[in-house]
Amino acid sequence: MRTQSRRRELAGYAAGLVVAAILYVAFAALRQGFDRMALESLGVAVFSLAAIAGLRAWPALIGVAWIAHGAWDLLLHPPNLLYVPSWYPAWCLGFDWVVGFYILRNRRALGALE
Repeated sequence: MRTQSRRRELAGYAAGLVVAAILYVAFAALRQGFDRMALESLGVAVFSLAAIAGLRAWPALIGVAWIAHGAWDLLLHPPNLLYVPSWYPAWCLGFDWVVGFYILRNRRALGALE
């Protein structure tokens, strides 16, 4: 029973990672960032693959991917990028890193596969 709730929690973090990446595609689509759509779509693909691989084989990968997504936010979304709200990358960086380090710290409790 406890293992099942832990797996659901990990699945929630994996789904959240994909949603976090999709938000940038939505920003680009809604706010005239079409020139960056390919890059943002690549991010969705990479973070989706990390989420799936983390669920199937290596739960720590989900934590690493959350931290990488924070770096993605910081490095690829400067404050002058018009399609992303100026406050969003910094807020997302903090959120992503808190979630990522939480998962890494608790990976043995979250994943029955490790």
